[in-house]
Amino acid sequence: SFSIPGLGSGKRPVPTPLCRSSLKMLHVARHVGLKQRQAGEVAAVFGFQTLNQAINLHKFMCFFVVLGMIIVAEKTESLTPCIYLAMHGCYGWCWILKYLYFPDWGFEMNLWPATFIFCFVSAAVHWVTSWLIVTAKEEATPLIVTSALMSYIIGMFMMYVGDGQKYIFLKYRKGHLLREGIFTHTRNPNYLGEILIYLGYCLLSRHWVPWVICVSFWIFLFAPNILAKEKSLSRYPDWEAYKSHSGALVPNPFGQWPEISKKRQPLTGATEGSKQKCR
Repeated sequence: SFSIPGLGSGKRPVPTPLCRSSLKMLHVARHVGLKQRQAGEVAAVFGFQTLNQAINLHKFMCFFVVLGMIIVAEKTESLTPCIYLAMHGCYGWCWILKYLYFPDWGFEMNLWPATFIFCFVSAAVHWVTSWLIVTAKEEATPLIVTSALMSYIIGMFMMYVGDGQKYIFLKYRKGHLLREGIFTHTRNPNYLGEILIYLGYCLLSRHWVPWVICVSFWIFLFAPNILAKEKSLSRYPDWEAYKSHSGALVPNPFGQWPEISKKRQPLTGATEGSKQKCR
């Protein structure tokens, strides 16, 4: 069987173009080797078996690929490429650490060899942005660098904190609606965080091509998955209240859950042993 991350309510999806796109992706996936792994734990960090491993390989290589570009382009003395190297390199290595500490089962899918290569190459398209940043004739202005770093840092916080909270929540409170912490004002802080990270790269590039690449990923990959997740979460009785106080992607600053944000919640469904570990 195969599942899109967040999809699983068994209900008919909302008949919008993006939802129909999700179902088409699901249909295609069944014929190109995407299959959810049935195992007690995720696969090894590196390998050539799963979608997670294809992504991990790309993320790990980012530092070395960008460093190679800088050396080949003779830009070791240029500040903007080196700033970008630190940004994208750290992002990739933090991704590996995330997989080690709180992996995402949504991407734990077995792949055929050809599909593995396709997924890796699709992710590697972002290295076009890397080359444009490294080979730019002029340095980015201090204002552009500041804006790019602010977007990147906030994005790193949103994505990794969101993924970490989701992992712990699903481990100890599975079957409940996650609507507290960093999920209080936005229902998809991890997607928002990744968008902000790549927005920082686009700003640093000062070129239109990275925007086309990133917007294509956001429209054809992120948006259908977000809509599928929303449909799945609508089965919870407190969904409508949560939806009215939060944004699907952009945070709603006026949505407040003081009784959730300020009070410690019991680990519903956790065993006594797991509760002791959390203490």
